[in-house]
Amino acid sequence: MATGFALKKNGNTFNFYSQNTGQMNSWITFLDLFVIHRKIKENYKITQCIGKGSFAQVFLASLRTKQKNNPLLAHAPSTLAIKSLTKETMKVNKQSLDNVKTEIQILNSLRSCQNILQLDKVYEGQEHIYLAMHYEKGGTVTSRVRSKGPFNESTLMQFAEILF
Repeated sequence: MATGFALKKNGNTFNFYSQNTGQMNSWITFLDLFVIHRKIKENYKITQCIGKGSFAQVFLASLRTKQKNNPLLAHAPSTLAIKSLTKETMKVNKQSLDNVKTEIQILNSLRSCQNILQLDKVYEGQEHIYLAMHYEKGGTVTSRVRSKGPFNESTLMQFAEILF
């Protein structure tokens, strides 16, 4: 039995079919890495703000119970950090829109790096763009430097060894 899916863009519909369910699931899983999703609140329960910057806020979120059996969310961690970027800010400042695009491209290109925070999915709402990322407890490097001062050379060498 053939299974399939359709992609729509600019009024055109592209249909994909396969007799092999495994192949179909592989296509869908691969394409899922590159699409912009729409309904973030259907997949995740956003709980508390864990960080604020000039252009974004970061929220802690958890996978909704009803989504735990969703094959497209099977690899998603149960707890995520959701970076929320306001579209209004990006309309005023074109450079910030370019920066967001670049950030998404870089994070997508680093998906196989185990020591880099992983981008799970990108969502777009009416007023925001959301980056759903794996959550690592402990805060950012910036907050660590602010609270305890710069890293010493020995610690930096350990980080460089892990990253490179």
